[in-house]
Amino acid sequence: MGMQDAEVVRWLKAVGDSVTEGEPIAEVEAAKTTVEVDCPVTGTLKESAHNPKRWWS
Repeated sequence: MGMQDAEVVRWLKAVGDSVTEGEPIAEVEAAKTTVEVDCPVTGTLKESAHNPKRWWS
């Protein structure tokens, strides 16, 4: 099942933080379920493209 609409409810990392592949970086709510989104690569978080509570799809 794919995710069509979701809402970033909380960022777990801030811009400038070091992140590793597989580490949770955000909490996302979809279909009344909150899940963590893992970082796809190791590096430094350069920007957060979506603000918490802003819808995206």
